[in-house]
Amino acid sequence: MPKSPPRNNPRHTKSLQVPAKPSSGPNKINDLMTRSRFTQRGIDTYIKQQDFWFVFFKSHLAPELHAQITHSVEKNTSLTVFTTTPAWAARLKFALAEHLKEAQIARPQLLTWTVRVQLAAAKTGERT
Repeated sequence: MPKSPPRNNPRHTKSLQVPAKPSSGPNKINDLMTRSRFTQRGIDTYIKQQDFWFVFFKSHLAPELHAQITHSVEKNTSLTVFTTTPAWAARLKFALAEHLKEAQIARPQLLTWTVRVQLAAAKTGERT
């Protein structure tokens, strides 16, 4: 039976390290955004969606319920609404069920929505 090669032997060919490529310096933010296809048009679309849903919820929901919504995300045919606590999420589910028809009239592509909890620490960036 052949002997296995010794480990961590600098003279052994398998243990030679390949030198790392020299760094070209830090990346520019414009290059990173271009590569990620994160464009101003996408940001503007997101802001318009946020504004639309903010006005919709403010006009259709009770003020104390509207105040508990942190933000909403619209993707394709679904809407996800984030609240501060599980209790408010449960109340919001029932309130949104009453206004699904109005939402579908305003956004015909909307088929479903979900309510999720985003704790205050996630909203503010604090550590828990």
